Amino acid sequence: MGNSADNAFARFRRQRDPNDLAEVFDLCAHDLLRVAMHLCPTDGEAEDLVQETFLAALEHSGRFRPGESVIAWLLGILRNLAREHRKRAARHPEPDRVRKPSVAHPVDLLMHGEFLEAYEAALVGVPMPYREVLDLRLRDGLRANEIAQRLERPSGTVRTQIYRCLLYTSPSPRDNIANLVCP
Repeated sequence: MGNSADNAFARFRRQRDPNDLAEVFDLCAHDLLRVAMHLCPTDGEAEDLVQETFLAALEHSGRFRPGESVIAWLLGILRNLAREHRKRAARHPEPDRVRKPSVAHPVDLLMHGEFLEAYEAALVGVPMPYREVLDLRLRDGLRANEIAQRLERPSGTVRTQIYRCLLYTSPSPRDNIANLVCP
């Protein structure tokens, strides 16, 4: 096999005939795949690694030294690619080292400000027992059972208050709040 594959690769380097590279693939791919299956966690990744090996061989065929075994050269490429894949897979950013933007994006600040203005305007017409429940729901994102614990009310009462607030308030605030809750 080695001699045939070596000859086919030498022809490919001289003539750039894809049929010669296909012959190298036919002669070497099975052995490369067996090795790749030991280096990769899944069969699919092993197959991808073999394909990537041939792509690298195609791109860097000028680096091949005549007289060297093409299968040995391909195995070296395969090993190096597998090592790179493992390094990439092992990288895990440390959250403490990742910088967070110190200043929010101006568009985000503008949208947040507009939301708060609309929210405050919508709450103006909401009666008090409903307002505090709705405020905890919309501003703090609390669920009904969490609101009930905080306000020391039954959770069913809190759900009813949220529902009534959205349905029975005057048309203008209800529409504004409904738009905030369900845009």
